[in-house]
Amino acid sequence: MTVQKPWGYFIQGDVVRVDHGNYFVKDKNGKNVRLATDTTTQVMGEFKKGDRILAKVIDQNHVLSIIPAP
Repeated sequence: MTVQKPWGYFIQGDVVRVDHGNYFVKDKNGKNVRLATDTTTQVMGEFKKGDRILAKVIDQNHVLSIIPAP
């Protein structure tokens, strides 16, 4: 699910894999999305394959924060 806002948008989905700061997520439409993190990204927990997450994202799928999905 993607919700567009002026400051970015949210992506919710299931983690397919995590690789060198990139989270690969399958959204509710079945689309695979790569989410890029860096040292400024707030990650609330440790996520692995199968976990459902909610990511706050800006341009080029750069993640501001990741939390467990409600």
